[in-house]
Amino acid sequence: MDEADAIDYLTESCTWSEPMSPIEAGRVWRDARARTLAAARSRIYRSPSYRVRSDIIAREFMHAAGGRVKAVVEVDPEQLVAFQFYVASERSAFHAADGTWATRCLPTRRSPNALQVRSEGNSMYFDVPHGEHILMLTPEGELRIEQNHPYVMVADIGDGRMLLRAGYHRAFAYISAASAPREPFLAALTEHRLVELEIPGMRAKLSAASPPLVGDFLNPELVLPVKAARVRHQFKITVEMRHIPVE
Repeated sequence: MDEADAIDYLTESCTWSEPMSPIEAGRVWRDARARTLAAARSRIYRSPSYRVRSDIIAREFMHAAGGRVKAVVEVDPEQLVAFQFYVASERSAFHAADGTWATRCLPTRRSPNALQVRSEGNSMYFDVPHGEHILMLTPEGELRIEQNHPYVMVADIGDGRMLLRAGYHRAFAYISAASAPREPFLAALTEHRLVELEIPGMRAKLSAASPPLVGDFLNPELVLPVKAARVRHQFKITVEMRHIPVE
């Protein structure tokens, strides 16, 4: 996040006991950046090791997930390279509430949510629980609003580095648990197109000598706790009838 984006976020998307001015937000950002760069320079990055699972949990998951999953792996989430630089503690607590870590990490379907819908003119509005939903077309031709892949995903991005593609709140719940989990953290090693590397500037960040890691969320020198303002997340779909001449 560059300085201008950080100032907008701190002043408009966060709540403070007293309103934060753009000047103060800029100072907070510069202090945090200096502290982060210093801590990152002093850190030695080591590629994570992982173990491929071949038990019934892995086999059943891969059968249900389809052909884009290469393997189920056990991996230390702290050592995974991160491209998402925020987590919400409330969502992490939600993921840690039920079940085993295998069922949390490797679901193949999400529980259906009844969406609140209203119409206005030729538009329809759908409230969704959070901002990680997409509008998608199923193979059967159904238009749906839902979250993309429900399981934790990792990918090899070269040079021995493994990127956490999905599952940041579950990873944070795992590494920040009051008692270290006895179960391993599981993830689907996938072959999906690495769209994360197409984000401007992201490839350079992730290939740096000391890349951002999921474990950085636990390092007080590398994080800035904030209280994000509560917002509603909503899709708006507008329909237009078009009359196209046919020859």
